Amino acid sequence: MGLSRRRSRFHVGLRTILVVPFVAQLVLAIFAVWLIARLNSQRAVEHGIAYLRAEIVQRMREFVTSWLDDPHRINEINAAAIEGGVLDPGDTDQLLAFFWNELRVFPRVSYIQYGSEDRSFVGVERTDDGRFRAWLSTGATGYLNCHYAMEEGGRLGEQTLPSGQCHAYDPRGRPWYRAAVETDGPTWSGIYQFSNLHVDQKLADMAVRAVRGPGGKLAGVLGVDLVLSQLGDFLRDLKVGETGVTFIMDRDGGLVAGSTVGLPGVVGPDKKIRRLRADACGDIVIAGTAAELARAFPVLDDIDEPQQLTGRVASRLMFIHVLPFADGRGIDWLLVVVVPEADFMAKIRSGDRLTVLFVLAAFLVAVLMGVVTARRIVQPIRQMNLSARGLARGEWVEELSEDRPDEIGELAASFNQMAREIKGFVLQLEEKVATRTRELDDKNRQLEREILERTRAQEELRRLAAVDALTGAANRRRFRELASSEVERAARYERPLAVVLIDLDHFKGVNDTYGHQAGDDVLRVFAERCRAVGRKTDVFARYGGEEFILLLPETRVVEARVVAERLRSVVAAEPFETCAGPILVTCSLGVAGTEQTEKPALDTLVARADQALYQAKREGRNRVAVWQET
Repeated sequence: MGLSRRRSRFHVGLRTILVVPFVAQLVLAIFAVWLIARLNSQRAVEHGIAYLRAEIVQRMREFVTSWLDDPHRINEINAAAIEGGVLDPGDTDQLLAFFWNELRVFPRVSYIQYGSEDRSFVGVERTDDGRFRAWLSTGATGYLNCHYAMEEGGRLGEQTLPSGQCHAYDPRGRPWYRAAVETDGPTWSGIYQFSNLHVDQKLADMAVRAVRGPGGKLAGVLGVDLVLSQLGDFLRDLKVGETGVTFIMDRDGGLVAGSTVGLPGVVGPDKKIRRLRADACGDIVIAGTAAELARAFPVLDDIDEPQQLTGRVASRLMFIHVLPFADGRGIDWLLVVVVPEADFMAKIRSGDRLTVLFVLAAFLVAVLMGVVTARRIVQPIRQMNLSARGLARGEWVEELSEDRPDEIGELAASFNQMAREIKGFVLQLEEKVATRTRELDDKNRQLEREILERTRAQEELRRLAAVDALTGAANRRRFRELASSEVERAARYERPLAVVLIDLDHFKGVNDTYGHQAGDDVLRVFAERCRAVGRKTDVFARYGGEEFILLLPETRVVEARVVAERLRSVVAAEPFETCAGPILVTCSLGVAGTEQTEKPALDTLVARADQALYQAKREGRNRVAVWQET
């Protein structure tokens, strides 16, 4: 049967019936929806970005700049007064009055203090209820840090802390003091826990500056505290859309302050505050935004200019603005503003309603025209669809009717021809696939065998690289790998650790008298007895020839000596069974431990154990010697 069909004089092609009305309606509806949505969305996005950049971020930067400048300005005033002779750091009453007046002038400052090289310390604190409290640790107080009430004019009042609760205090050893001494100019101490016996747990940062006398000699250090909760209060007062969030984080990812969190840390049972990372804080928006920043910038130090980002946080699309902030004195923060896209939806809802009405009208018109058109084309197309699905499943259905004179009839004829060709192609392809599958299966099995053999060989090589083949003990290289990490751990956590170096007495005589095979048997039996005495956590290795070494974590020298004596007794208790018969063997042992040195190192411990071993040899062998510092 040919594919050509006679057409009637008044034939209307299927392409005209389907394409012209539907395409015209769809193009009109899509263009209108796109135009309205584009205009509204563009206005909303532009407004949001402008709002973030021009208002919120600018206000954050201005506040943080001013907030951070105040304490350094106070330090400069105080340093100039001291160095110019206006303010006498040895006059406690004058210092207290001066600091008291400054706290009244600068309401955002929480604490002003001065520590001197003669160990004296004077500080004035603004308490949570707005009153002032003096902290003194001078020669008059016996260098015990106590606090006192303050009267009007900055005069010292009564002592408010019982004398029994006062504690010794030396400002020269405090981190804030050392930070000022080590830095040539004003700097920050770093965020720390600001607390005392009568103040709630909080975090603060201290602006510090060294004061120098004649000839540049260090006289003392000035410090002014800022409590981070003030940053959080400011951020909470900012209006960022309906549900926007602001926060500040440092370059290490630590949270400094946030508009939706209180203390940027967790208070432990010991009353110590552990700072929170921004991506692990309790607020899902802050945590999610910090995670997005980490994905976009794996190294936060790479953010050296303002960034405009979008991302999904808590299943919502967010506009994120990041501004790097550095004050040139050690502060290097990121100011972050996060506004949900949903906050702008109110501005485009009216346009959305118009869009929906227009789309509905276009849809109704399209449906009416589609119903009329479907009466002519749906039934044959549905039959062709069913046949195509059956063909896709490999079911060779009956051929379609080709008695229509229009494009549907031509399409049915083409479909039937295609089905016949596909059937022939599929049969040929199935035969080729079956053949190729068998070949691939054979290749895969061969490859699996090769991979298994290589894996086994690699495992055996790794085992031989770390184990002494004769005794089964760790070899010298493996010992140094394991022992180095144990020594480092002991040094970090200040835990005891001991090394026992063991040497078989007169082993050369065993080889010369009984032969090397008997000597190898002695080494194997010796290693078995040593492993039986040691713990699972101990590191036992053959160190070279007839020398063995035992590393004892969490073991003091006196305990290590007991282990060494037990090992010596087990070795000497009964003869070793060898190919040449029983052979009686003894050993000498040298012990050294980390508690005998301030900075333990593996080579030092081994060298000292070796010295102790030679001492045992000199004293007659078959004994334990402990290294002693001469």
